[in-house]
Amino acid sequence: MPRKLNLLLVSTLLSAQTPAPEVDTRESQPTFTTRSNLVLVRAVVRDKKGLPNGTLQKEDFQIFDKSKPQFISKFSVEKSAFRKAEPARAQKSASEAPPILPDRYVAYVFDDLHLSFGDMAQARTAAESQLADASGATTRAAIYTTSGQAMLDFTGDIPKLRDTLLKIRSRSPTGFDCPNLSYYMADLIRNKNDPNAARAALLDAIACLHLDPQTGGAMAQTMVDSAAMRVLAVGEQDARLSLKLVNDVVRRLSAMPGQRNSGVA
Repeated sequence: MPRKLNLLLVSTLLSAQTPAPEVDTRESQPTFTTRSNLVLVRAVVRDKKGLPNGTLQKEDFQIFDKSKPQFISKFSVEKSAFRKAEPARAQKSASEAPPILPDRYVAYVFDDLHLSFGDMAQARTAAESQLADASGATTRAAIYTTSGQAMLDFTGDIPKLRDTLLKIRSRSPTGFDCPNLSYYMADLIRNKNDPNAARAALLDAIACLHLDPQTGGAMAQTMVDSAAMRVLAVGEQDARLSLKLVNDVVRRLSAMPGQRNSGVA
């Protein structure tokens, strides 16, 4: 009996020392993937002499896609092989030197539809004196008119610019109208129903037509209404042409590099 009891104790101890199987309690983590497309954008930056500028860094550039700024992930400066040939090119004649790019653009706009002969002469003289002061290899000038005649696009040819200035003529009406109404007076009569302006135009019509104030009032009133309508129509058409011209000149100037100036006469 004692030997049997000892065997049972040993068996119990051995079974207690056997390690239990491990249980993996770690949770698997999900993996997310994403893709991005890199777009190569090349840019050549030149100084006012037309030479490439290779000293700019990543912070000097901005890229927009549909008006939204984009992040520049990589940036590098590429040097072309032609830089190695620059010392040899320096030995060539000056006629083969790179052209000097203009950096100043001046546009002269003349309202030849309304300027009188005397005012037009003064405007031409002022523009010509400015052309003499602004002449240079880096300056370009252009001449525009509200009538669309005697115009010249941007050029550095000063004699050609002066010749175009001399061709500009005052095209304001010089004929005698009865009654002689300005756009301001016509607007008061037709659009604002101003009694004082209407009476002044009526008296002017009676005087210029040599009518009897007692019997010629109806005829004079007809002349006043017709003249007011005509002056308003012409004035509105001239205003549209002038605004369109100014808009075209601004767009033309905005596309030019360097400094941009405009003068309206």
